[in-house]
Amino acid sequence: MTKIFVFEYLTGGGIDPDAAGAGSLADLSALIVEGRVMRDAIAADLRALPGIDVTVASSRFEQLDGASGYVRAHPGESLIRFVARVAREHDYACIVAPECDGLLLKLYDAVGQARWLGCAKEAIRAASSKSATAACLAARSIAATRALEPENAAAAIGRRWVVKPDDGAGGLD
Repeated sequence: MTKIFVFEYLTGGGIDPDAAGAGSLADLSALIVEGRVMRDAIAADLRALPGIDVTVASSRFEQLDGASGYVRAHPGESLIRFVARVAREHDYACIVAPECDGLLLKLYDAVGQARWLGCAKEAIRAASSKSATAACLAARSIAATRALEPENAAAAIGRRWVVKPDDGAGGLD
């Protein structure tokens, strides 16, 4: 029997809803629903395969009503230590997490290459940076939006542009 650990950041304890401000709680709740849908779809597909035993990460905010096949972090256990510990108990780990702040890279290192089901570390590193992704695309003659550093913003005066952080999602006002 092949054992696979499925971890999705929001449903696996990555963000504490108690720490969210009132303004962002609705957005967080919507993201948690989306995360649960992704996680459950991955787990269902894996469970449909013969010879696969699936364990899914959950958090204290999720009611499981005695369901088996779920695991939670120990009280006070960091997210990275939790993922590393549970991954060591499995043959493989399937991780869904944001690339921002190097989180997905840290989780890759915690799991280790031998157990990692997903992109290579180099691909994660490139995808974690908009400018690195654009450079990879441009090096292969694939059209990409040109990055403009803040110190060169004067060159773009009079043109329309969107300000986005190199690392992470969303935009800046």
